[in-house]
Amino acid sequence: MQGMRLPLTCLLLSSLALPGLAAPTSPPTAKRLDEAREAYLATLPRPISARDWDARYRTGGWFWEPAPSPQVAHYDAVIKDVARGEGEAPFKRRGLWVRPYSSDAIDLRVLEVMDRAQTMGVTEIYLETFYHGRVSYVGSKLFPARWPKLNVARVYAREARHRGLKLYAWVHTLRWGEDQVASGWAEGVLNGFGDAPQQAEGVGSAFVSPSSPAVRKRVVGLVDEIAGLGYFDGIWLDYMRYPLAARSRPTGADPRDFWGYSPSSRAALQTHAPALDTPAFRAFLADGTTP
Repeated sequence: MQGMRLPLTCLLLSSLALPGLAAPTSPPTAKRLDEAREAYLATLPRPISARDWDARYRTGGWFWEPAPSPQVAHYDAVIKDVARGEGEAPFKRRGLWVRPYSSDAIDLRVLEVMDRAQTMGVTEIYLETFYHGRVSYVGSKLFPARWPKLNVARVYAREARHRGLKLYAWVHTLRWGEDQVASGWAEGVLNGFGDAPQQAEGVGSAFVSPSSPAVRKRVVGLVDEIAGLGYFDGIWLDYMRYPLAARSRPTGADPRDFWGYSPSSRAALQTHAPALDTPAFRAFLADGTTP
């Protein structure tokens, strides 16, 4: 399934022209790339060590550095052929949204992901870096790591830089893990019917309120932290909406399905729109009913 997930998540972007970007390559070239990658991987021990990773990017430019192995040199040569494209006009921009897995780093499957991306003409990758309250890098002071001893974001960053691809951090801005909401400080939200995300969408859905000062402070800190890593060319903010429509109701049947209320947002409403602070309106915000 590693090779299957990429076409399903590919989205197109057409914007500024970027030089030297490849259109989708022909099957023979894609096959050559697969063969070159597998020949290189066959030379590596398992599990992949940090030294093996470093050897991947060794240039042999200094006299004390051993030259890259013939297998990795051949693999990189085929990658350059793919990047040059074959016949078709190149895409201006083509983006791919990717959810990383531990095997991307442990088994060097990131190479397969990048190969598939480039043969599809992808020019930039949006790496899911923060989702469900977890980050895809190590050393965060704000959120737990998805893999505490595995810096998958750095693995992607090194490979993207090696190939000349753009890499962006894809952030689920307000969709945090249930444990974050349950901790008490991350204020959750209810829809206009009084349903929490877990009630409306099921286990695993948890949204926090941007009207909470604690939430805003941590989101700002997260963006600063990701920017400070030096891995990414930018940050893509997503999941700022509240898709809280209950499965028992058709999506979009009622706008209250998509309202996100919390104690702090109601307090802000009372402060900024006191004329609306009536018993009837407070009852409506509490459970979606009207007198």
